[in-house]
Amino acid sequence: MGRFHPVYLGRSDGMLETATKHGARITKEPNKPTPKQLDDKPKADGVKDYYREVAIDESKHMDWRRKLAAMLARDIGLDQEKGYILAHFPENYRLFEHVKTAKKGEGEPKTKTHAGGGNERQDAYLYGHPLGRKKRFRSPGDFYPHLLWLATDTEGDSDNCTCKICCPEELDASVKERDPNTQPALARRPSTQTSQSRPSNTPTPAPSTSAPATLPARLAASAQQPASPAPAAQSAARTPAKPMDYDIDRQYGIFLFRQGEMVWFDRMGAWGLGVITERWKVGNNSNYRVQPLSYPDHYTQSVVITKDVDLRPWLAWTVPPYTHERLNTISHALHYNTFDFESMAQGKFGQGTTEIDASIMAAKAIDAAYTPFGPESRQDLPSYTEIRWSGMYLGAEKIWLNEPVRLVAPPGQAATRVLVVRAIVERSHKATPQTPQPYSSVSIIGDVFVMLPHEPTTMSQAPNGIVAGSDTANVPSRMLEDIRRRNIFTIQARGSAHVWRLTERNKVVDMKDIRGRWYESTLFLPILLPGQAAEYDQKAREGVIKEVLGMMNGHGDCNTKDGTRLIPDTRAPKREQAFGKAVPQRTVIVEGVKQPQQQQMPPQQQQPSRMVTNNGAVGSGYQSHGGHQSHASVAAASNTASASAPPQQMSENPSTGFEEFMDLDGLGGGDIMGGFDQSYV
Repeated sequence: MGRFHPVYLGRSDGMLETATKHGARITKEPNKPTPKQLDDKPKADGVKDYYREVAIDESKHMDWRRKLAAMLARDIGLDQEKGYILAHFPENYRLFEHVKTAKKGEGEPKTKTHAGGGNERQDAYLYGHPLGRKKRFRSPGDFYPHLLWLATDTEGDSDNCTCKICCPEELDASVKERDPNTQPALARRPSTQTSQSRPSNTPTPAPSTSAPATLPARLAASAQQPASPAPAAQSAARTPAKPMDYDIDRQYGIFLFRQGEMVWFDRMGAWGLGVITERWKVGNNSNYRVQPLSYPDHYTQSVVITKDVDLRPWLAWTVPPYTHERLNTISHALHYNTFDFESMAQGKFGQGTTEIDASIMAAKAIDAAYTPFGPESRQDLPSYTEIRWSGMYLGAEKIWLNEPVRLVAPPGQAATRVLVVRAIVERSHKATPQTPQPYSSVSIIGDVFVMLPHEPTTMSQAPNGIVAGSDTANVPSRMLEDIRRRNIFTIQARGSAHVWRLTERNKVVDMKDIRGRWYESTLFLPILLPGQAAEYDQKAREGVIKEVLGMMNGHGDCNTKDGTRLIPDTRAPKREQAFGKAVPQRTVIVEGVKQPQQQQMPPQQQQPSRMVTNNGAVGSGYQSHGGHQSHASVAAASNTASASAPPQQMSENPSTGFEEFMDLDGLGGGDIMGGFDQSYV
């Protein structure tokens, strides 16, 4: 088999259920074969005549997707020297096969030369069209006009579709009578959008489906359309192309951290909490501007971090206790937005450092905030409004469509379990007599993958580190590249490998079921291990690679006590609003990777001024994940310059104030969580 580059469709009008009228009653029915048609029990004469759903890894399913992708590549101008395959059908479209066997005593059944095998009948049908189960597609060629409409029509108007279901033969006559100089109903606009493909720089083995190409046209993304929508719901909003950051963040190792994320950052040996406001590259080095968290009207300057190793994900460490011991004895939740920091600074809560405790309190508030972004479609229905989004800030992290997130593991399951996000759906429910208060809910829909061992394995069975037969078409490239690099070490050292297996499609989960975004072990272990890169290299040569996800906390953990959430998740309309007054008012998250204009301050202006704490320098013990204690003297220093002053670059200006914020590297256990020392193999 040749190499095929997966193509992703971000828009669908597919429906799992449709409305059906029975006399005066309107009921919903599944958009698939009926239960009677799905019954595979043989009849009295031994004949089996039934429908079954075709799995994504079956040859017939792949054959349909290859044919559709080839036609799409031809019409939107992709490189015809390459092979393409749809990563999956549009959402809620499912392929079913009609299987019919011969009667007893009639000898061998007749066979057909199509993909799927040798039954008397094995036709395939694609279900999912909004008009219901009777409006199904019989072949890739039958479905292709509808697919092309989904991919290229930015209006989202089904009147522009030329498939035989949306535009039946009786309408074709009127189309033929149009003036030949009239513009066709379906305008193909490949130049206005770019394709959602996985990046081209991910090495993958031949002959399996391979690293995807960077495609020149993005396929439009939108939400499903109702069968008989109200006029307000019929017009679909134009879907803008995904931003540059979407493509960057889905590639392996370009940037490890993202704009808008909350992180720990190194202040020359001590660690602080801040938010990334922008990022860029200088040569091969990633640069991040970080705005430290503080309390209202007592802000420090933003700093520029020039090395990934000087940052940590928020979830990599457990938040330390407050320096004001009285705060640690309060049983109820402390809310940053309503807390009296001036009283704290004046000693009301005893000895401690206001800036440190304010940053901890702010971090817990940010961990309980979420903000969907990038609207892809909107439906206004009588009881609720549904919006589908391109991504979402969940707590400290930024999550995109078509990338993996960590799921809460079921009891007793040790295998790594991730959800590849295919849809982020927010429903704003309107007030009703039964629910007088309007409310909103967010659901995440995606495909569940688990990491499973595959042994014994040799390099001949796993060319370039990917085990033969792996699902390279549906697994995101970051996951493939990470497991490829791991397998190269573990196969050579121990003769063992791992594979990603799809276990469930279109799973719907709540935000509380998501632990956080997925991190590559091959990128983050060299940062999080006590010995960092040197320790990782040694362990990798031995074929012992820890699972980095076991070293991570989860979204909401810092706000949970005895199994109860103290601070519930709250929607922030904009990401900057989630930070509240912990950052300067003019703080803005800058999208893209354009290098900013650096304006260096004269040396005499870079001298920080110390923040006066309740008792000067305060000694406090901080606790790492392993329970180790450090009693280093902590004296938070605050640079009280204007919030609009130029940022300080940490790698060049070691004396920039705030230099002893949180000494978390001296905790005895280093960066690694002492309680999580299980091995990857």
